[in-house]
Amino acid sequence: MNSASFDTRSRDAYWQATQSELKSIRKRGDILILGGAAVLFALFSSVVLGVITKRTDADRLRYGLRCFAYFIAALIGLGWLMRLGHG
Repeated sequence: MNSASFDTRSRDAYWQATQSELKSIRKRGDILILGGAAVLFALFSSVVLGVITKRTDADRLRYGLRCFAYFIAALIGLGWLMRLGHG
């Protein structure tokens, strides 16, 4: 076995490992972006629902926090459901 073929194989293996690591990082980055967008949607929706549906500030705050908690619980629940369904 000559050293040139060994170097080529090791470079190819290293390149494949690097590509798979980059794909994994990109996938995690996409998940973080989507998760952040979902949390921002939950936050803004909760603020709007609290402001337009309740009359006093205390009721608005309480209702907005409750809506935010429901949105986050739904996000986590649906995320797990999709994870279990997708495998």
